[in-house]
Amino acid sequence: MRKLCFNTIRSLLIVINLPVIALSALFVYVSFNAFNQNYEYDSLGEPKLIQSYVTFICAGLGLIVVLLSFLGLFGAIKKSKSILATYAAIVFFMVSILFILVVLTLTLSANQANSAANKELDKSFVNSTVVVYNYVDSSDTVTKIIDNIQRSLSCCGINSPNDWTEYSLHKIPRSCCSDPVESSLPVFKYCAESDYKIGCWKAVVDHFYSNLASIRTGLYVLMAFCLICISAAVFLIITLRTSLDVV
Repeated sequence: MRKLCFNTIRSLLIVINLPVIALSALFVYVSFNAFNQNYEYDSLGEPKLIQSYVTFICAGLGLIVVLLSFLGLFGAIKKSKSILATYAAIVFFMVSILFILVVLTLTLSANQANSAANKELDKSFVNSTVVVYNYVDSSDTVTKIIDNIQRSLSCCGINSPNDWTEYSLHKIPRSCCSDPVESSLPVFKYCAESDYKIGCWKAVVDHFYSNLASIRTGLYVLMAFCLICISAAVFLIITLRTSLDVV
């Protein structure tokens, strides 16, 4: 009976980590391919610098999850107590971080939302975003992300629609226009002015605070998933230490 339980938990740990490895590896791949590096940028190099930061942060997080899941997978396959213990310790650390995030979501208030939304982002970041948008193909992932944010949140620009007119030679993106029309006039490309009057920074902050409950639920699910992995690893470690018939 003990051997059956051991093999069942061991198989569960293997089955859990296999799809996590695949999804995390896919996330790393997408992170490195989401941005087109072949565009022009200003003399400060800010667009490319910001792009590199975003790419490496996302890819780094994905790579950490890949390595951690591989650790759990390898430990379960090889029945290694030391590898499983390392895996459980790291996952427990991740649970601690998730718990801190849950506490933070509980302490956030509407006043903080208004305060954050009313702050404008740095102009160099705004300029970088506009430059990146203008110098990549319309089918590029970064362009699609910006367009989807503007459409889904009914916003335009980072701080306001004026970002496009100030840094983009008055070429307002199609996603800022409810009824876009091609135009040869220099003052606008798809519409004379944006149909959305709110900047996307404020829209994102408002959206975040209005969905805190859903975010907290997602964190709870991740914590539960991690606790299942920890429990499975600890059970295997204890069984390997106390029972010879499973080795």
